[in-house]
Amino acid sequence: MKMGRHDNCLQICEKILSMDPFNECAYELKGDLYKTNQKIDEAFIEYSKAVQINPESSSAISSLGDIMKFKGKLSEALIHYKQALRLNEKQPYTLMALI
Repeated sequence: MKMGRHDNCLQICEKILSMDPFNECAYELKGDLYKTNQKIDEAFIEYSKAVQINPESSSAISSLGDIMKFKGKLSEALIHYKQALRLNEKQPYTLMALI
């Protein structure tokens, strides 16, 4: 994603969160944007906020697994992936991450 669009998307997420600080989707999107740009620690923070708001967000939990996998913390990644699959056993991305 071009940096200008990335910044624009982040600004939109911030605007959404200023109006609705419990919008888990905005936090998850921010995490995706940061992950795409290799800002792994920032992505982890945003995904964690999404999970705090909705502990049953299988996609955000799976994304936390991705972050742990990227950091080489495979046992922690596996915990997140298993949790995400318990919540949504048909989530294809999580299944692929386990392969």
